[in-house]
Amino acid sequence: MATATLSFVLFTFKPASQPAPDSPPDSFSTICSPLLAAPGLISLQVGLLMEDAPTWVLLSRWESPAALDTWQESDPFDVFIEGLHTVSEDVVPEQAEVAGDVTAVLSAPCVEIFYALEAEHVFLKERLPAFARGLQGEGMKGFHGLCYGKLDVGAGKESAVMLLGWDSKEAHLAQRGDGKPIDRHIHLVREGRDRNHINLKTVGVVGSTS
Repeated sequence: MATATLSFVLFTFKPASQPAPDSPPDSFSTICSPLLAAPGLISLQVGLLMEDAPTWVLLSRWESPAALDTWQESDPFDVFIEGLHTVSEDVVPEQAEVAGDVTAVLSAPCVEIFYALEAEHVFLKERLPAFARGLQGEGMKGFHGLCYGKLDVGAGKESAVMLLGWDSKEAHLAQRGDGKPIDRHIHLVREGRDRNHINLKTVGVVGSTS
């Protein structure tokens, strides 16, 4: 099972900085230039949360936790954050260590972000893995795979996140309902959870300095 270090930066574009509500401003790629040049970065994607607009997510995948730590302690990171604040507000960084079909999930047309904040230890160690195994055994149409793990939101809270790849939001919803695959397993994680859908788009070219 593949493992990955993921960073999530949640933010909202300032209305004056965003000509179109469903697209980042033209300056966004330039703002992300320091991040794209960071050692250890594997991929960088951005998307609008469908159920929580106008919140956006900038999702980056890293070679290791150490690579992400090094980036967050660097001068280019400060330049990136300063640039992001010029066009956005309510910037919230989070990170996670996940395991599963990471590449398949991040390559899917639509990603469901399923999370549980302040989850009990048994949720992360037992219930979430059992839910994952159940879904993986269903052979669902339009399903690309999943990955999950501990989500670090600061303040010592133990939280969990699961990312599921789908053909579309509609493909996911088609698997819900009485007697359908997801509902056969949802009892394992029903309490204290929330979710969003996002169509991720690649930002720039990793390794580029411009």
